[in-house]
Amino acid sequence: MKIAILGGSFDPPHTGHLKIAEEVLKKRPDIDKFLFIPVYKHPWTEVIASSKARIAMLRSILQDKTDVSDIEIKNKTVRTIDSLKILKKELGADLFWIIGSDILYELYRWKDPEKLTHFATFLVYPRPGYPILQKLPKGFERLETNSQFDISSTEIRKLLKERKSIKNFVPPEVEEYIIKHKLYGR
Repeated sequence: MKIAILGGSFDPPHTGHLKIAEEVLKKRPDIDKFLFIPVYKHPWTEVIASSKARIAMLRSILQDKTDVSDIEIKNKTVRTIDSLKILKKELGADLFWIIGSDILYELYRWKDPEKLTHFATFLVYPRPGYPILQKLPKGFERLETNSQFDISSTEIRKLLKERKSIKNFVPPEVEEYIIKHKLYGR
């Protein structure tokens, strides 16, 4: 079995996250399942919404072949290498961890970056302003796509704080959840 994983804060989840899942499943038909894994705590930025809220928002937008895993929350895992070790042991599948091309320039900040590819292949999708290197390191593959998503949860939270519309940035289910539960100052 082959499983693609997109980890992140998902604070809140947005249409870019869904488009990444769609692109991966479309461009890589060999992938059997796509997992969204919300972080327990982000090592560099504050997570605003509760774990429960972020999981509920993700579950509200699941599509075919996609699912949510609470593995990082349940295990209070903060570092990707630790999550990958647990996932590899529990799932026994071929893992594909998805990162944006912007993250390639930050991998040195990750715990044990040289060991990451022992547990997963890293699929790199393009982000505006961060060209994908012509020659990627071993264990990294380019996700061939013309789509680029310039949406961030940080920007969405800013729009909400300013009482501006987020309609074009999040699925309707996420917007409804945010309003109903009065998240992000809404």
